[in-house]
Amino acid sequence: MFRTVLLPVLWLAGASAAAQNPGAFTLRGQIVGPPVQVSGNLEVVLERSVDHSVAKTYTDSSGNFEFRNIEAGRYDVVVKADGYETARQYVEVGNSLADSVGLAAAEAADPTALANAPPGVIGPIFVVLRRKSAIPGVESDAETEAAPAVIAELTQKYSRKLADEYAKALEFNRKGETGKALERMEFVVKQAADLPVVRNSLGVLYQKAGRRRDAEREYNAARKLNPQLTAALLNLGSLYLEEAEDSAALGPIATGRILDDALDVLEAAVKLQPDSALAHYLLGVANYQSSFDEEAEAGFKRAFELERMPPARLMLAHIYARQTKWTDALTQLDAYLKENPNSPDRAQVLEMRSKVVEDLQAGKK
Repeated sequence: MFRTVLLPVLWLAGASAAAQNPGAFTLRGQIVGPPVQVSGNLEVVLERSVDHSVAKTYTDSSGNFEFRNIEAGRYDVVVKADGYETARQYVEVGNSLADSVGLAAAEAADPTALANAPPGVIGPIFVVLRRKSAIPGVESDAETEAAPAVIAELTQKYSRKLADEYAKALEFNRKGETGKALERMEFVVKQAADLPVVRNSLGVLYQKAGRRRDAEREYNAARKLNPQLTAALLNLGSLYLEEAEDSAALGPIATGRILDDALDVLEAAVKLQPDSALAHYLLGVANYQSSFDEEAEAGFKRAFELERMPPARLMLAHIYARQTKWTDALTQLDAYLKENPNSPDRAQVLEMRSKVVEDLQAGKK
């Protein structure tokens, strides 16, 4: 996805205003993302650099927002919302918007609206919110562990400059500046396309940017270069699980095909690294979403045995609740709350526990 290029009329409208008054730009946008329900008064921040805010505004009831009287330059539009990952959309005001608003915004853009935009008005840009998933990320630890070796290999085989670009990409990624990280990682991959860990890292960034097919391509390239790279399999599996979660509205056939891909990849990961708690957990999620409860239960139990993963307890509770095994579900929820007293999802878990208790009591009547 995200492959359509913005119409040049965007740039022409903005450039005309810039020639008259470089500080007379208006930037318009909208919060989107399946299946986002955006309420009014959601804060949107315009940053010149990380944590350097230059303007703030709020969305209306449809998720629309607007910044007025901004100068030409490079900005990040940042949105934070409970239950969603922090969204950061790079934009250049007063420059070619084919590059500035990103390919994600381009695919969603309405060409008619863009063509009719008044002089000096940029956009609309689209900031994509992605739900926080119950699926733990796999890329951070793998990249942190591999970084020194990758930097050394890049320095030896290519140049210190290329190694520095890779390190900068990881740092931007750590700060949440996905657009800047992508720019540098793409540069590194062009020069060192034969390094599987680098291809995997690029896939991670594409996935964060919502460019799933590009991410899939890079994960598969990493697998082909190194069939023993478990991280690429796990990342690819998490990509399919994320996609299946967002495609529920397309119906069971479409979702089932995606889950089949996830199952194939994650079964391969478990065979490759049977002592990986994360591999067993993700395979458990794929089986759970496929309604293979017996296999899912085995995966979550194994993940917990290997690493005592808190999400595994919650998933076991969900399985037992779906099977109306209320006592077993309650046992898992109570254990989770005891072991994780300061968990950020404590309120939701307590709510689930209350419903389980109600069903348990109703079953005894």
